[in-house]
Amino acid sequence: MLALIDTCSLLRLCQYYIPFDRDNKLQDFLSAQYYAKNLQIIDAVYEESSYMQKGKILKTLSFIKRDECPDTSELSISKRISNMIDNQFCNKLIKKKLERNFKDDWPTLYDQQKQIFMKSGDFRLILFAEYIKRQIGNDLFKNEDEALIVTDESTSENDGILFRKLPNCCQESKLEHLCLVDYLKVCKVEIDWKIPERQ
Repeated sequence: MLALIDTCSLLRLCQYYIPFDRDNKLQDFLSAQYYAKNLQIIDAVYEESSYMQKGKILKTLSFIKRDECPDTSELSISKRISNMIDNQFCNKLIKKKLERNFKDDWPTLYDQQKQIFMKSGDFRLILFAEYIKRQIGNDLFKNEDEALIVTDESTSENDGILFRKLPNCCQESKLEHLCLVDYLKVCKVEIDWKIPERQ
């Protein structure tokens, strides 16, 4: 199983999981999966991780190296994917509201927001997973290497953001995705949790 993990999940690991991992089982599991290339951090997720909370993710998960991250910058965005961004990945209610508010300026503003979205870690994960699906059967990937996306993002769309959350985009793209807890269960990771003493 090839897992592509998002920035949100990496941050959750560093905040809520690793500090309470008594025997470093989780840290050891993650580094082993990373070195075996069963867990991958793409370039865009690495970049987001480098500035989030003053680089907490990369300091905690020090095994992650920039030169080992798959480069998604050269992956082409097909007409089909571009249409999906405009129709399935876009929050239509927010889009209509913004269109009304900005009127003549809307096409330019929308194009700017779309360009920002296409550079985000979330979109690049989808693009890379789609690329892997196309490569299955050739020499690059074996059939069992079909990618799933690990994301702890909420599916709630009530934050007024123009583009939908990663789990929703995965559903629209028919890409398999799991939250962190389910990913660890599937991988049979059993953590001996360290419970902090009360002050």
